[in-house]
Formats: sequence, C-alpha cells, structure tokens
Amino acid sequence: RGPVPQASSGLPSRLQDDALSALVNLGYKAADVKDAITRVAGARPEALPLKELIREVLKDLARG
Repeated sequence: RGPVPQASSGLPSRLQDDALSALVNLGYKAADVKDAITRVAGARPEALPLKELIREVLKDLARG
C-alpha cells in the first residue's frame, strides 16, 4: 500500500497513513478508511491531531 494522497485540508500524508494503519489493524477495510479520511479531511479546514482524526474517522465509518 502506498501513502494516502494529501487531502485538500492540508492533513499531512504521514498523519493519514498513521490513521489508516491504526484503523486497518482494528479490522476496517483500507478502502473504507481511505474514503472516510478523505471525507473527514475535507470537512475540516485545520489539521487534526492523530487521536482526533481517528475518532472522527470512526464516527464517519459508524454512520455508514
């Protein structure tokens, strides 16, 4: 797997990669997580700490 492209919100790709890795290790599908990261990053104008990014992505994934 390659790095997640940097979202327009300015989230660093390293941050996105770390969130992706954490959530895939929890059993989520990489494609679903990437889509959720893109949605969360697009909705937030500022960069998020990793912990908050993971929390927001989990909320997005729970919404389906």
